[in-house]
Amino acid sequence: MQCEKIIPGASVVRWDYLTHLSRYIFALPYCSGGKKVLEAGCGAGYGSSLLANNGSEVTAVDIDQEALEIARTTYWKPNLKFCQGNVEELPFDNETFDIVISFGVLDHLADPSKAVAEFARVLKPGGTVIVSTLNREFVTPHFYHKVFGHPIDPLHKKEFNYPEFTNLIRLHFCNLKLYGQAHKQKQFWWLKMLVSRISGSPTSRRVRLLRSAMKHILHSSYNTITYNEDKVFEDTDLRNNIRQVESPEEGNKLLLMLITARKRKA
Repeated sequence: MQCEKIIPGASVVRWDYLTHLSRYIFALPYCSGGKKVLEAGCGAGYGSSLLANNGSEVTAVDIDQEALEIARTTYWKPNLKFCQGNVEELPFDNETFDIVISFGVLDHLADPSKAVAEFARVLKPGGTVIVSTLNREFVTPHFYHKVFGHPIDPLHKKEFNYPEFTNLIRLHFCNLKLYGQAHKQKQFWWLKMLVSRISGSPTSRRVRLLRSAMKHILHSSYNTITYNEDKVFEDTDLRNNIRQVESPEEGNKLLLMLITARKRKA
């Protein structure tokens, strides 16, 4: 199972928790009134469960069977269905959903444009897509990408800055609204990604000591928290965490990029 998932009952670093959950709080108003909602790339299902609390019919898809088993066991609801599938080849008919949501998925794909095209295919005309991804300007330093030619995070295959992200979504959607999510630890984000890459490599004793020191620097001052759906709305730090920006250039100054857009009507 991929490591970038919030698992029920497991402790997570508090600012990771806030970064993830704030997006679902942002999306909730779009998922009211009995709409048919798809979450493409649902992981262990905590976000899909939150969205289902608003009365919509939520379908959540992920390629990771282990994560889906956790989701089905933990978050059963009559209006929430989990199924296995590839976001680049969604197992649904054309024009099925009113809303498609996909958070933190595109950067894990070799060809994100296929997924965006699939989001448009399964949306009804006039439907809304809400998509987010991390900003390459913060997660992979320019010098690293220039030298090695790939993202610093071993789980990432393709990363975007805000202008590139905007252009990708505009291929299939209109009426784009741009948002960003700030992060007080954003200057250390690339170091966190480097730790992830080192962790998966054969290492000498010196490198293991360096890895341990880096993890201590990154995490020792950060509080951890255990995810509890019942207490999400009591956390005031989850509110007003995402703000609208006026241009891709302004959004490029923020760690996380989020776009809402509409499918063109025939």
